[in-house]
Amino acid sequence: MKKFFTSGACLYTPPKLNLKMKLTLLLTFISLFKIQAESYSQNTRITINLESVKVIKVLETIESLSEFKFLANENVIDQNRLVSIKMKNKKIYKILNQLFDKQGVTYKVIDRQIILVKNKLNNEAVKKLIPEPVKKTKQEKEINGTVKDQLGVPLTGVNIIISGTTRGVQTDFDGRYTIKASIGDVLDFSFIGMKTVSIAVGDSSTIDVVMEDDTASLEEVVVTALGIKREAKKLGYSIQTVEGEDLTKVRNVNVVNNLAGRVTGVQVNQNGTGIGGSASVTVRGVTSLVPGQNSALIVVDGVILDGGSLGEGSFAGGLDYGNALSDINSDDIESINILKGGNATALYGYRGAPGVIVITTKKGKAGRVRVDLSSSVTFDNVLIAPKLQNSYGQGRFDAATGQLVYDITRPGSWGPALDGSQQTRFDGVGTAAYSGNPGDFKDFYGTGLTMINSVGLSGGSDVIDYRLSYSNLFNKPVLSGSDYKRQSLSLNTNANVTDKLKVQAKIAYVKNTAINRADITDGQANTVRSLILKPRNISNADLEANYINPDGTPNNFGGSSFTMNPYYAINTKLNEDTKNRYTGLISATYKLTDDLSATARYSQDQSNYAASIFKGRGVFDNAPSGQLVEITQQTTTSNYDFLLSYNGYVTEKISVNSTVGYSGFENKAKSTTVQASDLLDPSLFSVNNFGTKGVSTRLSNLKSQSLFGSVQFGFNDFAFVEVTGRNDWSSTLPVDSFSFFYPSVGTSFLLHDIFGIDSDKVNLIKLRASWAKTGNATQPYRLAPVYNVSSAPYDGLTLFYFGDPNLTQGQAEEGAAPGTVIPNKNLKAELSSEYELGMDVKLFNNRLGLDFTYYNKETKNQILSISLPSTTGAQSKIINAGLVSNKGVEVALTATPIKSTNFEWNTAFNFSKNENRIEKLVPELPTAIIARQFNDVIQLTATEGNVYGDLVGPSFSRDDQGRVIYDSDGLPVVGENKIIGNVTPDFLLGINNSFSYKNIELGFLIDIKSGGDVFSFTDFVASTNGNDIRTLEGREFYSGGNGIMVPSDAVVDGTLSPSVAARGVDPATYYQRLGNISENWISDGSYVKLRQVSLTYNFPSRILDRFSIANMSISYIGRNLAILHKNTQNFDPEVGFNTSIQGIEIYDFPSTSSHGVKLNLSF
Repeated sequence: MKKFFTSGACLYTPPKLNLKMKLTLLLTFISLFKIQAESYSQNTRITINLESVKVIKVLETIESLSEFKFLANENVIDQNRLVSIKMKNKKIYKILNQLFDKQGVTYKVIDRQIILVKNKLNNEAVKKLIPEPVKKTKQEKEINGTVKDQLGVPLTGVNIIISGTTRGVQTDFDGRYTIKASIGDVLDFSFIGMKTVSIAVGDSSTIDVVMEDDTASLEEVVVTALGIKREAKKLGYSIQTVEGEDLTKVRNVNVVNNLAGRVTGVQVNQNGTGIGGSASVTVRGVTSLVPGQNSALIVVDGVILDGGSLGEGSFAGGLDYGNALSDINSDDIESINILKGGNATALYGYRGAPGVIVITTKKGKAGRVRVDLSSSVTFDNVLIAPKLQNSYGQGRFDAATGQLVYDITRPGSWGPALDGSQQTRFDGVGTAAYSGNPGDFKDFYGTGLTMINSVGLSGGSDVIDYRLSYSNLFNKPVLSGSDYKRQSLSLNTNANVTDKLKVQAKIAYVKNTAINRADITDGQANTVRSLILKPRNISNADLEANYINPDGTPNNFGGSSFTMNPYYAINTKLNEDTKNRYTGLISATYKLTDDLSATARYSQDQSNYAASIFKGRGVFDNAPSGQLVEITQQTTTSNYDFLLSYNGYVTEKISVNSTVGYSGFENKAKSTTVQASDLLDPSLFSVNNFGTKGVSTRLSNLKSQSLFGSVQFGFNDFAFVEVTGRNDWSSTLPVDSFSFFYPSVGTSFLLHDIFGIDSDKVNLIKLRASWAKTGNATQPYRLAPVYNVSSAPYDGLTLFYFGDPNLTQGQAEEGAAPGTVIPNKNLKAELSSEYELGMDVKLFNNRLGLDFTYYNKETKNQILSISLPSTTGAQSKIINAGLVSNKGVEVALTATPIKSTNFEWNTAFNFSKNENRIEKLVPELPTAIIARQFNDVIQLTATEGNVYGDLVGPSFSRDDQGRVIYDSDGLPVVGENKIIGNVTPDFLLGINNSFSYKNIELGFLIDIKSGGDVFSFTDFVASTNGNDIRTLEGREFYSGGNGIMVPSDAVVDGTLSPSVAARGVDPATYYQRLGNISENWISDGSYVKLRQVSLTYNFPSRILDRFSIANMSISYIGRNLAILHKNTQNFDPEVGFNTSIQGIEIYDFPSTSSHGVKLNLSF
């Protein structure tokens, strides 16, 4: 028979915990220390519905739904007897009484062990079954051996029980076991999914066992919307799960970056802004034309995290302070489920419209206390350096002499050839060698260090479980003078307060601190910008030794503050910030009946930011007198959920799972900015040390209320239909349209069950389909005029006076001026309609799997801002416009090509292709500008009829055949502003492989993006300033040779001058012209990256057992080790300075490769 056995300078005020947070803490600790001496068997209730199955299948199902283990000899039950059983939330006694009624089988339940015996139990039989020391009637000896499967792979956790007793052991990591038994005893070997083997002990002390497959693996259970757990086979939509173990093999400071390449339909946007920067996840392409509204919702154990931050920077500079995703400790994660389509996310309302990332953290388990330790150290180095020339240096062409001359007032390298001679130093003081500096870009950044240490303490009983964790992250970036730290503390508890009441409580705290975050884009302190502009003859050593003037200002090169000495940026404290994040959850579930339960849940996410930005006198162009900016911000997100759930049966063949409920949401934000200018004493940065001070405060508050419901019917456990509906009321929309309803329906059919296919070759064939309607609201305060408080006279539109009502315009000392955005009191919610079709297949004992999905989504009523003429007195107005479509396919293929005695190979392919098209806008807005940079050198747009993400800018002028037109001076003619590229990739592909040989594991992940154009400001500036290696072409022009020649088949507007026809154009003039043609700086953003590599050794249990260690492993880990293919020259094609703006690169902080070691230890 089958048997189963399972084994400082910042402004910061510590926040006050409100009453709700205090109650969360109180209930957490009450739950933690509550003791109730009821056994597992008394508390556990099971719902089971099986039709015409073998008794073994019933026992297996009970074990899969609980922690019970069955012990029995082979002759106790009839293995082939077919039974039907339907029980709803019944205790184990009632289920067993029905299962073995009139079968001559009785049982004894001892906590989690259920012992089955033939005939009625008498007192003597009961005594034999109670786990007491067995009287030795025979001489015992030590039996040992190994247990493997049919392919010779060692099986870990196999139960070996001496038949007729409760004595037993389990196999270790290598499949080995040791047990004491007597000759004549029978050893029963059992393992879930394998046929039980019984062997009598003879003279030999070695018994090796080969076990055969028996039944299909247990049904996969996933966490769906609102934390509802469902069997994956019953879902009518695609859902993918990434296990926590896969996320921590190679740690990333921002855990979401480890999703890249692992999930279909998901694009991870990683900012090129340095350590601790922001990241976002776009699911199935862009659906909203409003920047910032395409990032997936993040839910951690039911707590919805606020995704905002102090900022990510802009085209003109700034800092990236990171977002909620950078606050998550990956070592706490049990799994991540990605909800993609509307049917999957509908119950989260409009906040779930862009997709939902559901993170489930680890919990304690009943049994002994477990301690998990993990420590890693990695070293970070710049991955890509711009290709810069080292043949020419600083200077200019002197037309009077016809010679190149050295000139320290010029940035870039359009000067004479480098010859090693002594020339005036960059600052006019002394001399320096006029030589090249190969490798200076990478040398400037050096080697970074990242250390992550974490500890988890978990345990529990039948009544309560708990897990307490702490993590400490320290990063010394490749940018000297900066550091980043993160500490996190979390406590998660679950308690069975009574037989009917269960309580969950969780509280977490995260603290981030950073000093000297990297200035980004066109900020003066951006070190990449400085290094790109630095003439090739100026050495890093000279800049470092002379970075500051006696008055404390930076000693810049090129004769301008525009070209800041990069060593001033790293040796001067320019910024620091601190963030404290508190999240709390309290949830209670009460069983009203066996089938009906009620849940009340409250969660809160609170973030407190404090940041300071320092600008010395005479340092920055935008603050010549010096400046200090201090920002404090508090953001609080609260959620209330009330659910009523029913799980039961209409008939013996029709099951029902339903939920109705209410959800409330509120987001409050308050920020205060103190801005001081006119620095008095350069040595002291304090608000009181500035002559001019100003304070501004911004408040924001939005709320929503929701009612929702879902019902799922199952027909004979092979056909399922689910219908959901949700109605949201949002405070950001007008009363006439603030209520919007969206339904969904999904269905799935298990064809292998419908057609009775039951074999090892076909494990699952599932068809699924779904349709959903979802909505999206907007930002607050877009329905009515917003006024800005001002203390300056205002001579424009109507001014509302706070002081003397008799004052006229221009005389007011304090008032409120109208904002620059005209509101829309008739604004409507964005609405999306989506259908999804798919198939899931698992073959050959689940060694080959396929997940295929096609989706089609349309989003209308886009909420956009359009520009207005200056005569209106405003800059823009808010409108509803547009229809955006998204169509795509997702294919996930998993396979185990090799599985032998000592070797196993697992592989997975994740392919995604999405086409996003702007189907319709409005006549007054044929093109929506998503972002624009520097006098429209480049624009990111959405144009009616086109794919989203057009790059628009000045182009090459071309003839009808597409050939570039040159003017009579031999220079390409600047054409009109038009579409010159598109940022949307053609497809995404991730290839994940893992190999194991005995105790050694090797894994690597390749991440591929095909297509998607990039505009590079780094290429543009490096070339127009003569530093790019491509500018070497034609330099012989200055010594009498040829310059850049016009192609012989070129189209010329007019006639080339004789000198141009003979010698071409000097490169400086040529590249200055190209600086006016943005099309020249467009590159294909495709790449193939070796994203992760890990090599792990798992110490065998025979060694660890001596030290009472459960598990121990040591790993080599590598991240972003190589870019195997790219089409860009000077930068990583995976670019971005803002998670909402893709395809535009502006002096991006260099990406890094990391390698190091990691140690895991459990006991």
